[in-house]
Amino acid sequence: MSENTFSFQRRRNALEILQSAWSGEPLTASDLIERTGLTRSTVIAVCDDLIELGWIEELANQRAAGDYVKGRPARRYALRRTAGVIVGVDAGQHSVGVDVADLLGDTIAHHVEPVDHEPVEELPRERRLADIERILDRTLRRAGVPDDEVLAVTFGVPAPVDADGRSPADDSGFWSAMNPGLGDRFAARGWAAVVDNDANLAALAEGWRGAAVGCSDYVALLSGERLGGGVVLGGTLLRGARGLTGEMRYLDLVEGVGSAEGVAALARSWAQESLAAPGRAPSLLDSVEHPGAEQVLAAAAAGDPLAREVVDRLAARLTAVAATLANLLDVSLLVVGGALAASAGPLLADVSERVAALVHAPAPRIVPSTLGDRAVALGAVRAGLDRVRADPLTLRLSGGASATAAAGV
Repeated sequence: MSENTFSFQRRRNALEILQSAWSGEPLTASDLIERTGLTRSTVIAVCDDLIELGWIEELANQRAAGDYVKGRPARRYALRRTAGVIVGVDAGQHSVGVDVADLLGDTIAHHVEPVDHEPVEELPRERRLADIERILDRTLRRAGVPDDEVLAVTFGVPAPVDADGRSPADDSGFWSAMNPGLGDRFAARGWAAVVDNDANLAALAEGWRGAAVGCSDYVALLSGERLGGGVVLGGTLLRGARGLTGEMRYLDLVEGVGSAEGVAALARSWAQESLAAPGRAPSLLDSVEHPGAEQVLAAAAAGDPLAREVVDRLAARLTAVAATLANLLDVSLLVVGGALAASAGPLLADVSERVAALVHAPAPRIVPSTLGDRAVALGAVRAGLDRVRADPLTLRLSGGASATAAAGV
């Protein structure tokens, strides 16, 4: 066997063992033999290599842990979940949220700060980049994470993103303003930096740890200032030729809809419109200086007629959106996300009843996201984890040996 062949084989074996270790559970050599089909000597040798690289660690033996009495205790291994971190960033127009996670995807730190990135036509490119960088760095510092422990960072932006991480030009300049070269900015720090659409990342999060776990055909609908959808069919996230799958500009042409404005924006504008109407009845919203969607939904739940009228209009608008998506895509689930998801249960129950009369049975379930305003950042973490897991041995961990130095891996 040539040196090159040996190196290739050793690397392949290491990847098999590392993928098994990514379950997070302690594994003995016997466990790994059963999972990989490799010999005991190979398993032990490769585990030693992965320990040197920093990817796995050897745990205290079961006798020392009090779980083993007779015979020779088995060596136990586990993924070194703190070997590096994955960073997910929800780079919105009005706020930036950052999640820092370990190698099992569990959150180490989460931080959100407001930003004022409007009007977009006056937003300097450097200001957008600097604001995101400042909030990301602050989150890392609070978590005690140095730069060289970041293995991957993913940014979710409210814009379509192509395979090269670029956003196409649009009439208003909004897309390019939201994604002014984020990938290049952070790749310059030596990080594996990727940019993706925020709704796509929300869809990943819902299928990973949210309302769509176990579902293979669904749409994650972000419904804040503007509507956007992450579309999953047959278990695959759809992107399109230019990353435009899930963009809602088609709603401009849908009767009864007319735009891709989201629930938060519509609730705010319709409430202001109703409150300004002459001769109206008193409302619970009179005491709220600038009522937003959360206040409107709460007032409607308390029986306020004006707020209930606004919510009825919201239900009609969401019904048209949901029905077009259900009829076009034949999904079994529609997850409505965003900061208002937690209070949107009654609204979505109404929408579900209306949609059932407009689509082929069975109608899709329409449910609020359980992830709140963290769906995009969590999906960004998942995307980063997927990249790291796909080819971990190309990465050098802080304090670990290089792959070529570790026994030819």
